[in-house]
Amino acid sequence: MANSTLPNCNSASNLTCTLTDHDRSTLPSHLPPCEPPHPHPLPTYWSDKFTSPFQHHNAEVTTPLPSKAEVVIVGSGMTGLWALLGVVEGVLERRRRPSAGARSRTRRNDVQEVGSSSSIRSTPRKVIVLEARDFASGATSRNGGHLTGLPLLHFSNWRKLVGIQDTKRMVRLEASSIELIKGLCRREGWGEEVDLVEGGNVHLFDTVEEMESVRNSLDEARRCGLEVGPEYQWLTAEEVHQLYGASPTHLVGAVRIPGNTLYPLKFLTKLYQHCLDRIKDEGAEEELEVELFTGCCVEKVEEGRGEGDVGVGVGKAGGGRWRVLTTGKGVVQWCVPFLALSRERKSSQNSLTERKTDFLHYSGYVLHCTNAYASYLIPSLAQGPLRIVPTRGQVVSVLPTDQEQGASTSVWPRWSNSFSSPQGGEEYYFQRPYPDSDQHGKQQPRSIILGGSRSAASETGYEYGLSDDSRVNEKVGSRLRAYLREQFPEVFGEVEMGSASMLTSKRTTTAQGGTLRFPHEWTGIMGFTQTNQPIVGPLYARSVVDGEVRLLKGQYISAGYSGHGMPRAPGCGKWIAERVMREMDEEDTVHGMVEVEEGWEIIGADDEEQESGGSGAYEGTWDAILPNLWKLTEQRWRDHFREMDDAMQRSGSEERGMRGSQSRWCSVQ
Repeated sequence: MANSTLPNCNSASNLTCTLTDHDRSTLPSHLPPCEPPHPHPLPTYWSDKFTSPFQHHNAEVTTPLPSKAEVVIVGSGMTGLWALLGVVEGVLERRRRPSAGARSRTRRNDVQEVGSSSSIRSTPRKVIVLEARDFASGATSRNGGHLTGLPLLHFSNWRKLVGIQDTKRMVRLEASSIELIKGLCRREGWGEEVDLVEGGNVHLFDTVEEMESVRNSLDEARRCGLEVGPEYQWLTAEEVHQLYGASPTHLVGAVRIPGNTLYPLKFLTKLYQHCLDRIKDEGAEEELEVELFTGCCVEKVEEGRGEGDVGVGVGKAGGGRWRVLTTGKGVVQWCVPFLALSRERKSSQNSLTERKTDFLHYSGYVLHCTNAYASYLIPSLAQGPLRIVPTRGQVVSVLPTDQEQGASTSVWPRWSNSFSSPQGGEEYYFQRPYPDSDQHGKQQPRSIILGGSRSAASETGYEYGLSDDSRVNEKVGSRLRAYLREQFPEVFGEVEMGSASMLTSKRTTTAQGGTLRFPHEWTGIMGFTQTNQPIVGPLYARSVVDGEVRLLKGQYISAGYSGHGMPRAPGCGKWIAERVMREMDEEDTVHGMVEVEEGWEIIGADDEEQESGGSGAYEGTWDAILPNLWKLTEQRWRDHFREMDDAMQRSGSEERGMRGSQSRWCSVQ
């Protein structure tokens, strides 16, 4: 594995900056597994201004889970829904291939009659998405609405750390993920509906050293053959002042880079509906069903070993069916994980919450798209080099005071671009493209969405280890409420120093007497890793009995985006889908599905690789550009468990705590 020492990544992101100096030095290493998502998160600007038709989809306690499912996706955010689209597209592509069509028809004829491994159908008929709270209520729909790629800004540092190949892959992966979103919006005509704005990003600098580091990175990237086009424009401090009203005393310059903003919840709503429409448009409703269940918190994934647990290699390393345990929501049985979902119901007569545990019996594939909450189901990811640390970010919406209260909106900005601030992208913000209406229907100015300022919580650990998004940090909120006037005093007016209202009020007062309003203030939970990069790939576990490290066949994870998931998650979700579809093809060959039916010849995997140039049907685009640093391998898992052992030997109490938490997740940890 590459050196895990991090470069000086000063950058903006979706909920906060990527790892700055304080992140690298203080990322906790001995936290317990994450708690499940809080049942009552703070409302956000995004959820207040738009209600998704899928918000409470299948949330009723009386709505049962399906009795069978081949693929279970845990999480309905950006990763989960792009993985869903990848599986849907993969199944439809297999359906169009003559050989796969015959193969899947034979599979359906066999499955009801034979209770053996050869009876497991490779083409999914049921794919379900499980969401603990409302639809898309995690970090994707609680972030700042940014969609901007950043690796080029730190190209030189990353090249020194991981080499030129992986650095180029980082650039390509983010660019390709962004194009997935923008391209789908273009093809489907969603641009205006999801508020997609391709206005660029202005990256501000307050030190010459930081600015020259980025300049050198862009120059080196250009010399290495990467495209650094004319959209990358350098601005002096005075130019930033003239164009945007930023204080020249706080800045040394800026660079304009490609960047986008959008309405995340609206986009995810469109994306899920698109998955359903693809199936309907191809007339495949009887062969592939997709269903979403909200209010379903997965409690456990474990290996099924009951009498009816027939499957591929049950009881053998990495081969059994998986059972999905849920709380309060039906039973799904068939194929290979055991998920546990939690369903909460409030009594109409009191405030008590009823919880009921039920089981989703068996799914062939379980895709963990839970980001910050990963260690709740996978406790081994709470510690060690692969650990994912839940980290709370904070965001506010900003408006001028009401006109009837005496403030003028004539100087309210009309930005089309987004911004990332100095000090490592501590703040990130943009102006909404369209005005909102208040509760009386009166049109308001265009809101500004502003997030970041986690350094204000330095005395309490930078919000690390916090997964409670039902609360805010007052010190972080105070810093956010003061930021715009400090950075843009000519636009928003200077902050009146010493004003007590700034610390507690939803308004801030300027020296000129005007005020800003902050109608919304909320938090969201990010997942930070030691390397500042996500972990993507198959799950392995270590047995609590013999210490053997085993592949959990059929289980995958993509998580740990470190506050920069929007330009990464789409490609990672598609990569997971590619792996699932490839395994399904391999299973067809292993199970002896080589025959001729209805005039079509069923060809094996080797034949398919020869016909497709040796790449296989589904191992291609995303596998070729996913950075190796992100990929989970058996060796990385072995190193992870070994380093955990070393740490546990230094603390016996920690060892007992971790062992206890591991045993609740899976029979092999």
